[in-house]
Amino acid sequence: MDHNGVKIVNGFGKLIDSNHIEVTKEDGSVETVESDYIILATGSVPVTPGVFKYDGKKVITSNEILDQTEPPKSLVLVGGGVIGCEIGQFLAKMGTEVTVVEMLPQLLPTMDEDVAKQLGRQFKKEKIKVVTGDGIASVEPGEDDVKVTLQSGKEISAEQVLVAIGRAPFTKGCGFEEAGVKMTERGRVEVNEYLQTSLPNVYAIGDIISSAMLAHVASKEALVAVDNIFGAKKSVNYDAVPACVYTNPEIAVVGKSEAELKREGKTYKTGSFDFKGLGKAQASGHIAGFVKVITDENDVIIGAAI
Repeated sequence: MDHNGVKIVNGFGKLIDSNHIEVTKEDGSVETVESDYIILATGSVPVTPGVFKYDGKKVITSNEILDQTEPPKSLVLVGGGVIGCEIGQFLAKMGTEVTVVEMLPQLLPTMDEDVAKQLGRQFKKEKIKVVTGDGIASVEPGEDDVKVTLQSGKEISAEQVLVAIGRAPFTKGCGFEEAGVKMTERGRVEVNEYLQTSLPNVYAIGDIISSAMLAHVASKEALVAVDNIFGAKKSVNYDAVPACVYTNPEIAVVGKSEAELKREGKTYKTGSFDFKGLGKAQASGHIAGFVKVITDENDVIIGAAI
């Protein structure tokens, strides 16, 4: 940042109008930053509905688990999405007894069904318990453990409960609406194809707008927003955004999944290849996994999973 001549002001920023940001610093002093253009990029925070009784100690999120110096002896992980699967498998390898509870019928609900099945088989091998198609009815933190009751009536207790059911845009107290920035019904910042907000010289990127909550998407949006500030008319093509899950085996997807195409009533073809048929996989002893490609009727690739 120094090398590029970027000034950093540490503190909590609040948008005052289309040219001013008020920054409250740790010592309580306030500095006003003036600018011709502003990019809003305040990111996201874990979602913690009241039913979970989140306290940051017994009932935690991905924020707290990464600050802990010791793995818990046992953990109920609420949410079998990307964050839940990554953290769950990592902790299981560290010796934690992990139970993943996912309300929807499969792990990684937004991803290809074949990918989810493959990961489910791996979790079974590693003795990670997985409960799908069941939600949380109640969470009761005690002195030594947390009792979790599922909607089916099943009870589970663990040293900690980690809530990983998604993230929400961080806009609280940032002054967006008061300054005249239009928001969507779902609490995200509304932008046009050029990433401009309702204030023409204020742009927004990343988790606070209605695009995939992925770091590389936000980076691309930042580049596009800056180009547009300098007079370009660029937009982001969201049709081919890759996404990764850092489990073992690692997972990568891009484009449409079969489930999405079925919902949309689209015609498609699939082709797949199991790693066990590959010499390198056999030689390295890592034969779990596959490559799957989805094409349209013209053989144009519209989706893939590895």
